[in-house]
Amino acid sequence: MRHRFWLLAIIALMLVLTACSTAAPTTRPGVVTIERVDLLLLESQPPQVQAHIIGYLGDGCTSLSGITQQRDGTTITITVHAIHSGAQICTAIAPLVDQRVMLEGPFASGQYTVIVNGVAYELVI
Repeated sequence: MRHRFWLLAIIALMLVLTACSTAAPTTRPGVVTIERVDLLLLESQPPQVQAHIIGYLGDGCTSLSGITQQRDGTTITITVHAIHSGAQICTAIAPLVDQRVMLEGPFASGQYTVIVNGVAYELVI
């Protein structure tokens, strides 16, 4: 009987210690919601274009991790990246994203498509 008691006590202790483990959470891609993109043609020679991106992150555990852009002819693709800390409990406050991105490359007269996180915007120079 005593042997059985100690065996159960050891198993219960192992379960408690396993449940209380403080393993670091694994980061994962975060959510970025883009509300508005304003394309600004700057008064310069040669013409320069700036994208003013407004939106918000998914929650208080998400942070902006970078902005990338690619250009293929008259199509410019901008991707706003975020990363989530992996925490299970986060504040419900969605941090604001307010970023200005200079678009790369020359801009001759014509029509351009700027895609930000999958949504297309038209630009005419």
